[in-house]
Amino acid sequence: MWPTFRLPTGSSVIALINTSFLFASKHLEQERLETDFMVALSLISGRKFIQASEKLRKVQAQLLHSISVKSLVQAMNIEMIIGESMNQHSQISEKMFAFQRAVLFYKLATRFEKHQGSSGMSKAEMEQVLNCCQKEKLKQEEAFGYLLRLQPHLVELLLINIDSHVQAVRMASLKTLEFVFDTLGCNLNHSLLLILVAIIKTYPSLAKKCSLHQNAKVVSFFEDSWQMGVCEADHLVPPGRSSALDEG
Repeated sequence: MWPTFRLPTGSSVIALINTSFLFASKHLEQERLETDFMVALSLISGRKFIQASEKLRKVQAQLLHSISVKSLVQAMNIEMIIGESMNQHSQISEKMFAFQRAVLFYKLATRFEKHQGSSGMSKAEMEQVLNCCQKEKLKQEEAFGYLLRLQPHLVELLLINIDSHVQAVRMASLKTLEFVFDTLGCNLNHSLLLILVAIIKTYPSLAKKCSLHQNAKVVSFFEDSWQMGVCEADHLVPPGRSSALDEG
């Protein structure tokens, strides 16, 4: 569904909003949703993170009018983008809440895929998951314990998306993976192995495919990890991936 071209700049927001209104006036809902998604990315580029998260959650609500594996994966990717964008110390609660919702959507999508379109949940339970509200106010030092509770599912969904064809999803996954790695370190346990395998098998081609050079910190993280583990690549088993969850 999502456009795959480069992320829009902050100066593009007005033009994108006008385009969204034009699509809405012509009742082109699919095109309007895609444009609203680009509006949110433009707001992120302009460092208007709260407004961007509000716009993305409105798009998410529209997507979830029809529950399917595809819409749940798209909702999951939206939460990843929101979580990665919340990078100020005062926004740690919003960041962890977005990661929690991403994990919930990931679990639901996996359950839908396993049960062939059914979650095995009642309508009330489903509504509770989809409409859960933020309840915890966290401090920066509490991120460790919160992230630990989201494992291994958070790492799994990040690894699924590190080579996504959608640049915003791909970069959010890479940066969040770095954040998780820096925060939890060796406490990732078996997930540490999966991260290393993904880096070894993905980094060289990914560096050519996208504009990673624009974020020197992410590049350094991947280069160091790749060089450290490349000699062991042939002896490691790559993490399993579900084909239906590869696309967002």
